[in-house]
Amino acid sequence: MNLNMIIMAAGNSSRFALENKLLAEFHGKPLVYHILSAVREAGELLAREGFLVKLILVSRYESVMNLGREQGFYCVWSEESKDGISYTIKNGIKACDGGAFIFFTADQPCLKGESIVRLIKETIASGLSAGRVSDGEREGNPVIFMEEYREALIGLSGDMGGARLLKGKKYHVCQIEARELCDADTREAFLELSKLSE
Repeated sequence: MNLNMIIMAAGNSSRFALENKLLAEFHGKPLVYHILSAVREAGELLAREGFLVKLILVSRYESVMNLGREQGFYCVWSEESKDGISYTIKNGIKACDGGAFIFFTADQPCLKGESIVRLIKETIASGLSAGRVSDGEREGNPVIFMEEYREALIGLSGDMGGARLLKGKKYHVCQIEARELCDADTREAFLELSKLSE
């Protein structure tokens, strides 16, 4: 089975203030480095089990793409992403082979590779067409969609994310630790997450 693991790293960081948050230092490395490493680790584990894994990074920042290339990601330039996340999703899918699409946000530095593997394997085993993670109280990223969602994902527009496609649908929920679900959406959240991870 083909697994297309897509990191979405093309946002505006508008709530983070002056700098590109993906390059902000988090425990000695750029923030985005941590999700790159977790996804690569998960991809390696899954490849050993016979899955055909493609690691994809969608961005409009050359410095971020360079970090992705260093970890073996196929990088997709997405200038249109400044107009909404749907463009990041579409451009990521264009680079995909058939199979499943797993979408990651780039600002979740505590997500573990083993949790990614569980999400994917549990969703496949469930026979459902989609799955996402939860800490027991709230759901979040990453999210996995099977091939039948391709056209619906491509049909998203503006700042619509893929999660809206799950409304009213049955999908698998994989339990992970609360801190894994946390993202560094604002500078305050980034600082709080840094303390939680010490």
